[in-house]
Amino acid sequence: MAEPWTSADDALVETISILADAAGGRLGGRPGVRSLDPLIAPADEIVLVDGVYSLSGALVPGDGLFDDAEDAEDAEDVWSGPRRRIPEGRLYVSSHGFYLRTRSQLTAFPWSQVRSVTLGERSTIQVAANAVAGYPVTFTLRSPWAELMFGLWCLGWRPQYAWFRLGNWLPPGWQWHAEAHGRWPGARYAEVDAALTAEG
Repeated sequence: MAEPWTSADDALVETISILADAAGGRLGGRPGVRSLDPLIAPADEIVLVDGVYSLSGALVPGDGLFDDAEDAEDAEDVWSGPRRRIPEGRLYVSSHGFYLRTRSQLTAFPWSQVRSVTLGERSTIQVAANAVAGYPVTFTLRSPWAELMFGLWCLGWRPQYAWFRLGNWLPPGWQWHAEAHGRWPGARYAEVDAALTAEG
């Protein structure tokens, strides 16, 4: 019997759809899920998804993610060894980058300032980037949209990344899981694969 279908599975189906549009140059035709202010590229940026995230990494008060006493105090409350973590916030992924919101701070990370994105376990990535404010950070992010972030960054900045080109960015066995539920978006996935082959 197939494992139950979850909201995380829905996110992967939507991820493949968004990546297919990105590969085909059609992101501009997708509806934005919300408006943010300020945006990285106000003229043509589209906010693609809005979800939750948790984060851990080399973050300290004063690095821009903890800009007031409440956020800094939260960080102290969840201190873990030499690292800090944000137990939960809002994540916005757009055509031009991504945004992390804490209770009082919205931090933008343009794709052009992301130095590396590495997949971990399902829904988990490690990111090294420079925020719009100019400071470098390295962190582990957990979100149902982690695979989307990895894919958008690869399409725009590392299309030759073997892990992406070979389809290894999908969780092991997920295609069979989706097929068992009649939810495998094969045609859309083929669009992504065709774009990567063309880059070849």
